[in-house]
Amino acid sequence: MKKAITTTRDGARRIWLGTALAVLATSTLATAEDYYKEKPQFHMWPDPGAARYSIKRFGPVGIGLELRKPNFTIHIVNIEEGSPAEACGKLKKGQIIESINGQVIKDHDPRVLLGNWITQAEAKDGVMKMMIKEDEKSAAQEVIVKIPALGAYSATWPVNCEKSDKIVRACADALAANKESIEIGLDGALQFMLSTGEEKDLEVARGWVKKLVEKYKDAETIDTYPWFAGYSGPGLCEYYLRTGDKSVLPIIEKVADAMKRTIYNGSWMGRGGAMYSYMGGGHLNAAGLHAVTFLLMAKECGVKVDEHTLQSSLYHIYRFAGHGNVAYGDHLPEGGFAGNGKTEGLAFTMQAAANLHPDGEKSVYAKARDVSGTKAFYSTSWLFHGHTGGGIGEYWRGPAMGVVRDDRPAEYQSFMDERRWMYELGRTHQGVFGWVSDWNVSYDKTGLEGRGFGNFIPLVYTLPRKHLRLYGAPPSKFSHTYKIPDRPWGNAADEIFLSMEPGEYLPGKRQDISKERLRTDASMPILGRLDDPKVTDEVLLMYAHHFDQGLRTATARAINNHGRTHLVVALLKSKDARARLAGITCINGMGKGKALPEDQLTDEMFELIGGMVDDPDEAWWVTMGALEAMGRAQPEFIAPHFERILTWLDHDDWWLRQAAMLALTPVAADPKFSN
Repeated sequence: MKKAITTTRDGARRIWLGTALAVLATSTLATAEDYYKEKPQFHMWPDPGAARYSIKRFGPVGIGLELRKPNFTIHIVNIEEGSPAEACGKLKKGQIIESINGQVIKDHDPRVLLGNWITQAEAKDGVMKMMIKEDEKSAAQEVIVKIPALGAYSATWPVNCEKSDKIVRACADALAANKESIEIGLDGALQFMLSTGEEKDLEVARGWVKKLVEKYKDAETIDTYPWFAGYSGPGLCEYYLRTGDKSVLPIIEKVADAMKRTIYNGSWMGRGGAMYSYMGGGHLNAAGLHAVTFLLMAKECGVKVDEHTLQSSLYHIYRFAGHGNVAYGDHLPEGGFAGNGKTEGLAFTMQAAANLHPDGEKSVYAKARDVSGTKAFYSTSWLFHGHTGGGIGEYWRGPAMGVVRDDRPAEYQSFMDERRWMYELGRTHQGVFGWVSDWNVSYDKTGLEGRGFGNFIPLVYTLPRKHLRLYGAPPSKFSHTYKIPDRPWGNAADEIFLSMEPGEYLPGKRQDISKERLRTDASMPILGRLDDPKVTDEVLLMYAHHFDQGLRTATARAINNHGRTHLVVALLKSKDARARLAGITCINGMGKGKALPEDQLTDEMFELIGGMVDDPDEAWWVTMGALEAMGRAQPEFIAPHFERILTWLDHDDWWLRQAAMLALTPVAADPKFSN
């Protein structure tokens, strides 16, 4: 066989997994009981051997901490003004905390422990007894810090939970009292205030919008950019759909018009105008996909939205649903699980599309929403990963899992319970939110620090209340429907990639995903299972039929690494299109995963692939992979499919054209077929 022709499709950032597995395999870690008795859940985790690790805020206690070697010795680095820590009058910068309520950092991720200690104290009397040392040599003295006793979380929190309700109320009151409310009203705070369902918060929102309308009432245009449209625009649309206040419609329409002026090739650069050198084409989907959400919501509000802008941007972003991670720019879908929350954010774009389409929950967009939202469950192993600071990904990851709460209730609760610590640490004594630090965490400003991104965090508490259209509220009397395409990309067979039902991997056997839990079934534990040399063929087949594209791609990589070539033909013969694509991925390779070696490619494989290429009813997503795989065949195998491949070469979509070019390259390069 000739040399493989492959393309990089899996941006899995396997360097992180390699680091994680290397750490876990190291037997010389003389810290924190050899780097926790339990395997760390969230990568990257604090290293007890590192010089220092910052905890920007210890939740409502009101102190900043630095964890230093050896074994995460806790040093106080600041005391927040007006906090319970300041009120006790005995804490200051430079002191060392030896223990809290008799507990020390040991055997576990220190962030999780610190967050859990807040939970435990608030469930009782709010007392935190700290043993404080002035320096390494001094004796420890007891200092008591008293935080409000909010009670315990319910088993179903944030639903039917008095503590969650108190947290929501405190946050809403703090935002309402902030003098900079006009600026706050332009970010997640407006959505949050509308999401509580409380009339007093709606009145605050009315005041914010009134000031905004007054500010822009004489503006002929609003020159803005996708970050504003995508992060602030939906709140304005939610406000109109709740209240019917027509005064806000001109602002919504002018922001939509700004999107028309700055779109190109179906998406946007982060700051609006094109920078074609950026990311090989300039698209910044971390901003652009939320701009699509806004445009769809603006259309639901009944305002004028440019048709080309709406349709081209919806087409561009829909293609990623069920196909892997939303790419950073104008690229093919990416693999892996780390990122800026783009795939999880896509769930809300698809929710907005389902809200707009006349078929609503019966539309393809509702399916695309769910498969995108549940990505949050698997991707959370790679906590706070993401370019420019992973905090932005967590704004979408938490709410996205809430979107599928009704379909995956046990998994949702597991997700919330295992991540509770990060929300506890993110709470401030004023009641607002900002992320914990240190590693690669930005977008962490609170709602009292100007336009704080932290205002998006408390939406995880209010999402299940379903007072927002993006979060599942029914249409209001001010909602409009519009006939966007029934299926922007693909054919009927492609809808299997939007299904959350795993395929049948053996006769009568289908994985029961209702048993998945975050601790055992997020991506990191599954990848460890797949990479184990003792993994069985049955387990590999099971995950090759999983509904998540990232897990199927990881399985293909494992099949190749373990030399289980016999499974490739079995997958290519599967009745499930997702498994067929997993078999094709073994042949093509994936990111840093090696393609199937030349000497293991067989005629039977290419005959099966040829059948997929020729099948007019085959899913486009499978056809793309099959065309790419044909590029590894001898020209004699490709020639019988020449005419069919040419039809894809003329396709409007560059994804399919590129795949067709790869398939035809061996024929075009062979002199025997030059005519």
